[in-house]
Amino acid sequence: MLKDYISIANKPYPMYERELIYDLKGLVEYASKKHGENNAFTFDDDDEKEANISFNRFKREIDALGASFYEKDIKNDRIVLLGESSYLWILSYFAGVNGGSAMVPLDKNLSAEALEVLIKDSEAGVLIYSDTFADIAEKIKSDKLRVKLNMKTDILQMIEAGKELVAKEAPSAKEFIDYKIDPHNLAVIIYTSGTTGISKGVMLSHKNLATDIIVVLSIAQIQGRELMVLPLNHAFAFTACILCAIYMGCDIVINKSLKNVLNDMKKFKPDCTLLVPLFVETFYKKIWQNAAKSGKEKLLKKVIKISNFLLKHNIDLRRKLFKSVHEAFGGNLGLIVTGGAPIDEKYMQGFREFGINIINGYGITECSPIVAVNRNLFYREGSVGMIVPNTKVRIWEPDENGIGEVCVRGDIVMMGYYNNPEATKEAFFEVGAEKWFRTGDIGKIDGDNFLFICGRKKNLIILSNGENVSPEGLEQEILNEFVYVKEVVCFQEDNAIVAEAFFNKEYIEETGTQDVDYGDKFQKEILEFNRKQPPQKNIAKVLVRLTEFPKTTTQKIKRNYK
Repeated sequence: MLKDYISIANKPYPMYERELIYDLKGLVEYASKKHGENNAFTFDDDDEKEANISFNRFKREIDALGASFYEKDIKNDRIVLLGESSYLWILSYFAGVNGGSAMVPLDKNLSAEALEVLIKDSEAGVLIYSDTFADIAEKIKSDKLRVKLNMKTDILQMIEAGKELVAKEAPSAKEFIDYKIDPHNLAVIIYTSGTTGISKGVMLSHKNLATDIIVVLSIAQIQGRELMVLPLNHAFAFTACILCAIYMGCDIVINKSLKNVLNDMKKFKPDCTLLVPLFVETFYKKIWQNAAKSGKEKLLKKVIKISNFLLKHNIDLRRKLFKSVHEAFGGNLGLIVTGGAPIDEKYMQGFREFGINIINGYGITECSPIVAVNRNLFYREGSVGMIVPNTKVRIWEPDENGIGEVCVRGDIVMMGYYNNPEATKEAFFEVGAEKWFRTGDIGKIDGDNFLFICGRKKNLIILSNGENVSPEGLEQEILNEFVYVKEVVCFQEDNAIVAEAFFNKEYIEETGTQDVDYGDKFQKEILEFNRKQPPQKNIAKVLVRLTEFPKTTTQKIKRNYK
């Protein structure tokens, strides 16, 4: 009852106290000691049977694989990981990084040519790949690449061989187990997959990652069984879904395919999950589409009003009133953490009304990556959360509304870009003895230390009259206004704003309006939309796409798609 009351009141409460760790080896040791034989990972094996790995077994197999790495002289290296999310992917990561190597997780959706470029750029000596990428791995060439290991065959064999090395206290096993990590040492090189520009290798140290784990978990809480969906080569996915979850002792369910997310929810019944906004929006719209199909849309709206009234009187019946909604997500889902892109507040509020809390945050790979996050029971509408402790954020050159570039300083900030001193220099500026990282995001901070993101500096539309327009904000307004628009990108052309849209085919089919000329409809209704906007935000031209916009693997639209 107290929890529900606090949630309704939405007021500040004390931070969580967390035991400090200083590197990823310390994380594994802490989790093994704290959580022991509890499940660390759950997944379907090759025979579609449920497999469970305890925290103790996870540590033992890290030591075994690490011993085999040392036996084969894989140490102080650059190790590329290429493949789908899996237990062996995660195990390989920890065995490498906890033995002094730097991991290089690559996007499995990149072309063979792009992968080869990044492998060469990283100067990797080892490539670990899944069966799916065996053909590509065989073709990839790099002067420094000397070892290629198949995740399913080679890594499994090395784990077994490593167990024997550990059992007989072989020198390689003792050396790996006794290896002391310098927290300032490089832990991972993450190549950015941003919406603009070329990839840069972000260098994060053990200290960067360990710090981010502690500061995030001092204000946010995840617990129970977690469904891991996001691709692990991305910083948000690995820090939030893996590192923070390991620290908290979560049972991490490894989803093999995005197509199976809902099926995995029903099968494994997670308590929490981490998703990009696109998934949240899609799930929410499906709830209402199913209600409309079954003729229960009006009833659902009525029940929501009743539930909200009861909540105001501290009576929470949401799990009973919306039982069918909860069952669609396995029955236990109580928390969704979302990040990686902006999310409309209506989806967050909508899920909360059903009894599933959603908290969003803000991060950037160069900051390990989480800079701010809304608290489970203390959040602010429209914000990306409270700035994490022991981290300084300043708004550089703010305008009259306090909006300017978001800059960050603290132990979560990267070491720099790998082999790219020019880009590293451009990413920082100094004020006295203080060195600040420039995120490139535009935002503001309120009196309670909540951060609000308004857009990307690189994407700003700067008109000839000096007016600055954030395309992201304008795009969200269009999506809110026009239900038949699924995706939209605004950009500048000849000192005017252009809106390019892709229409929602599902909405058009379900409403039986296939004969409507939506291009003409959009053109006419934008004129009315403009009347509600200040002159500088008026859209002069609309374009219609027949296909979705190209996206990154975290489902962000690539703005340089032309």
